[in-house]
Amino acid sequence: MSILLQSLDNTSQSWQTAPSPTNYPDAMAVLGQFAEYKKTSKRSWVKERQELAGLYSNIQTKIRTYGLAAWEPRDGLQLEDLEVRWSEFLGAEGARSRAINARIREWVGKPVMETVADRQDQRDVAEELRAGRRGVHRPAAKGRAGDRRAQGRVAGESNARRLASA
Repeated sequence: MSILLQSLDNTSQSWQTAPSPTNYPDAMAVLGQFAEYKKTSKRSWVKERQELAGLYSNIQTKIRTYGLAAWEPRDGLQLEDLEVRWSEFLGAEGARSRAINARIREWVGKPVMETVADRQDQRDVAEELRAGRRGVHRPAAKGRAGDRRAQGRVAGESNARRLASA
């Protein structure tokens, strides 16, 4: 059990001290390593944790069945200790996963969102042209990032001002 606990601690610490990826290819490589860890190390640790719980249960059953003297693992190596550390480890694992994915979203998300917004703007302009509203002027919304409804409000206010001054 002490080897398992040490492995959990070492892995958590290595995640905390690992530098954040600085570019998209590095982030994808780190994500791949994380996925590999989940397929290999984590699976073996889950299996070991289950085997330790089963072994402890078997020992306690035999002690009661044969009326032997009570036995408990030494402090720090009890099942409760493992469960606490396991829970902490899962928290660290989740934080690592979220950090990796957040970095990837930084590189992928902004360009994709901007591209989608630009395409939507192009569709809106084309739709307005088809509807015969060719004189609609939208400079206030052009190039702005953010909520499309807010862009629409800004564009509407700009158009209202333009029409009022005409």
